[in-house]
Amino acid sequence: MVKLIFVRHGKDDNRYRGGWSNLDLIPEGMEQAKQLAQYLKDNNQDYLITHIISSDLPRTMSTAHFISSELGLPIQKEFRIREIDNGDLAGMLNDTALEKFEFFQH
Repeated sequence: MVKLIFVRHGKDDNRYRGGWSNLDLIPEGMEQAKQLAQYLKDNNQDYLITHIISSDLPRTMSTAHFISSELGLPIQKEFRIREIDNGDLAGMLNDTALEKFEFFQH
């Protein structure tokens, strides 16, 4: 039986809109990813992870690299599993987005 384990990337800078932005992890997010990677390594007898598939966005690849290093598995990049494309909002400061697109707040 195939098991899929989904993990969310570590924390990024939440002052910005995410989407398809090139934001990477902040130090707290790197620590979260390290802890997750260690947990998966320590408990891999329960999970039996054989593949790591990540979207190609920096924050997801950084998280995947920590896991890859601990498990000794390559990362398969797959752009088709990116989160939703939020267009012009991608990587925009939240305050700027709220000003620029104020009409969406109603």
